[in-house]
Parts: sequence; structure tokens; C-alpha cells
Amino acid sequence: MPINAFGGGPGSGKTYGVMEHVILPAVAKGRFVITNIDGLDHEAIYAYVAENAPKGKIVCIGHIRSCDRSAPEEEDFFPGEEALDKPMPVPDAEHGRVWGGDLVVIDEATRYWSQGDKVKRGHAYFFREHRHFTNEMGHSCDLVVIDPDLTMLARALKGKVEMSSVTHKPKAIGLNRYSVNLYRGVKLTGKPMSTGGPFAFKKEIYSLYKSYSHAQAKEQPIDRRQNVLLNRGLWVYAAAVVLLLGGGVFFAYRFFTHKAKPAEGQAAVSAALPSSGAAAPAGASGVPAPGAAVKPPEVSERWRVMGRFESGDLQYVVLVDESGRMRLDSPAAYNGMGAATAGRVDGQRVTVWSGKALAAPAFLAPGGKSK
Repeated sequence: MPINAFGGGPGSGKTYGVMEHVILPAVAKGRFVITNIDGLDHEAIYAYVAENAPKGKIVCIGHIRSCDRSAPEEEDFFPGEEALDKPMPVPDAEHGRVWGGDLVVIDEATRYWSQGDKVKRGHAYFFREHRHFTNEMGHSCDLVVIDPDLTMLARALKGKVEMSSVTHKPKAIGLNRYSVNLYRGVKLTGKPMSTGGPFAFKKEIYSLYKSYSHAQAKEQPIDRRQNVLLNRGLWVYAAAVVLLLGGGVFFAYRFFTHKAKPAEGQAAVSAALPSSGAAAPAGASGVPAPGAAVKPPEVSERWRVMGRFESGDLQYVVLVDESGRMRLDSPAAYNGMGAATAGRVDGQRVTVWSGKALAAPAFLAPGGKSK
């Protein structure tokens, strides 16, 4: 496996990601792991792997060895050229150096291999040839480095990193979760090849190690302004948006479902109507009482314009009713010509389409005064 790197700010979930995606799967596959990560609970890790193993499957649990923080600085921390391509037996449980076939996990990698510093010859050789250091079980060495700033790794190491996993916490929204961006190599300025999250920290995994040397130590925010959810203006804006949306939905629903109520006079008349076919007093059934003024219809229901008639210098408009009676009227009370002729007779509008259809042949009737 090529060299992988895990980066991200302090407390962003780097070690958690290594525990979940590197150490636990390696132990479940029977790998030998050596690391300088402080606070690992070896027995709890073995128990977790055993409890989460597939039922009915025999699992050969691996082994974890811890080394001092200063161990990676030693010249002989990695196996030398004499061990190249020579399968090595199972290492001693207390062996504090890298052994053939080990999965090597180094925290704070720039402490040992920083940009601009000279890398020891044996270390640079291991970075290039780590896959050729094997054990009798068929495992080859793999290397995982952890550091907040992967771009500051020494060139001899940085050029061998195939994939970088960078984690960060979405503190801006106050979530105790982590997100992951995956990059090729250690060029972290371009577009990541993969993104994921935010993921929750699983308590059962988080309890397998301690991020702080003191068991009760906890991370505390030093500037609450980075949490946008504590911005009162944002909450006021959000409340206003919710109210506007809610009001819009309410009034739209009311507009499309509301039925107009009858006018007060109509309601009174409806209430006075009998529920059966019994006779009701005059004036209570909606029929106008005697003597009440009745507004005539706007368009004449009797007369219609039949055409125009000329006699010498005199002109007349000819009207006709349904019985065929004709009536001559002054053209001064009319506008338009032909089918557009319209005027007023007896206070009503007459046109070529007013009145009723003829039921008998037309004959001339005495004219009247137009209005």
C-alpha cells in the first residue's frame, strides 16, 4: 500500500479517522501495528474488534505496539537495507522499532520529517522501499502519517504520499461532527477527488483512545463568534422568513377556499322563506310589494331596429315588435348605421338584436315620441 496521510486542524478528527479507517481494520485482519499515538487502549481495541467481527467467522486479531514519541527520531527506527526482501518472524510484543510487515502510524509527522530539514538516509530509504520489508505472514510494511499541515512534510516523504485525507469540524454551525476531503498526493489547494460528511463521532470508537494526556481534558471554544447559530440577527431574519412564508401560505389557502357570505338583506330574505311549498305573505318571498318601484330592464324586450325609411326629405328609423307591428321613430335618437344602429325608445336601449323574434307579418303602427 502506498503512503497515506491524514491532515486537518487540531481537534478536527484526524486521529479518529485513523482509528476508524486504519487501525481497527488492520487489527481485524491480523496486522501488526506500531504507532506513537498516545492514549491507545489496546485491550479495548482488541475487544471491539472481536465484538464487531462477522458472526460465524474466525478472526485472527492483530497486535498493537506503542513506541515513544522520540523513537521516530532514531536512525534505527526503521529496518535497514539488510532486511530488504527477507521475510521476518513475528516481532516481540515490546519491540519499540519498526519490524518487517508492520503497519506504521506516526502522529505529528513534521516533528520528525519537516520541510527544509535533512532526512536521515535510513528513513528516506524506508519511504522509497517500505513495501519490500515483509514478514512470514505475507504482510508488507505500510506507512500512515498524521499532521495538521501536510504541506510542511519533508520532500523525501511528501513525494511518496499517494492520498491525503483532510478533516475539519463544521464549527460555524456548532456541530460536533467532522467532514472529510480526499486529495491525490499532498496538493490540497485544488478540487478534492472526494468529499464526505459531516459524520458523527461514534462513542464506541472515540473511547478507544484519548486525544489529551489528561483523561478529563476537553476542547473549549475560545471565540463564540465563529458559530453563526449564535448570531441573534440571523435568528431574527430566519423568524421573519418563516412568518412571511407562513402568512403567504395561509392567505393563499384562504383565497382559494373561502366562500363569500350572502349580503345582509339576502340573508334576511332567505331566512324568511318557508321550508315547504306553503304560501308566504306578499313581500316576504322576494316578490316586490305593490307600489314598490321596479327598475325597467336596460335593453328593450319589445322593440328592435328593422331598418331606415326615407320619404322625400324625411328619414325615419323603423322599429318592429314580435307581433309584427312597426313603428317609425326619429333618426336623431339613433347612432350608427346598418347592423350597428342603436338608440333609446321609452327609456330603453333598442338595437337590431333587441326585442323578440317576429311571430307575425309586420305592419305599420302609430309612432311615438322617442326618449
